[in-house]
Amino acid sequence: MVLKRGFLAEANKYALEFRNELQVAPHDPLCPWQLAAHLEIPVIAISKLKMLEEKHHIFFQKSKCPVSAAALPINGMGRGIVYNDHHPKNRQSSSIAHEISHIVLRHDTAQIMHADGTRNFDSALEEEASNLGGILQVPDKAALYILSENIPIPKACDDYKVSPQLMEWRLNKSGARRIVAQRSRKVQLVNFPSNN
Repeated sequence: MVLKRGFLAEANKYALEFRNELQVAPHDPLCPWQLAAHLEIPVIAISKLKMLEEKHHIFFQKSKCPVSAAALPINGMGRGIVYNDHHPKNRQSSSIAHEISHIVLRHDTAQIMHADGTRNFDSALEEEASNLGGILQVPDKAALYILSENIPIPKACDDYKVSPQLMEWRLNKSGARRIVAQRSRKVQLVNFPSNN
């Protein structure tokens, strides 16, 4: 799926603007729960919504549940995020960032959920939300910082609350690996002894 021209640059702008508003350095981790609170998006753990158990039973299969989170209309609260709190913390973090992205990008709820409560995977919308969600968690500046500072990947994953797969994807997709490799080559050329 090809993103519209300029989408990734705009996603990085969002990531930096939100960090600035929350007084977080451009390369520092951003807590999705704090971002949701800042954007006044209610975030509710699925385990707290027992009244949905019969109608939306797929949410209540504990760790086997295939649904990580969803941006849904919540009675009396506008649009909010319901997330699976039985999943590992880093997955919860990424799921919330993904759903925040649907809301920030103004993806219509009707486009995301069928009337019966099952997910409607529109590949274009999911691609946009996946990219913005990943960038919110690990923007280009953070990816470059991680590699420039030689932060071990497991530590970076722990700091930014993401999976190793998401971290590797962002380090590659951001261009940070290429930039750091180019810098390294320049340093090697400068330090290469001359035969003169």
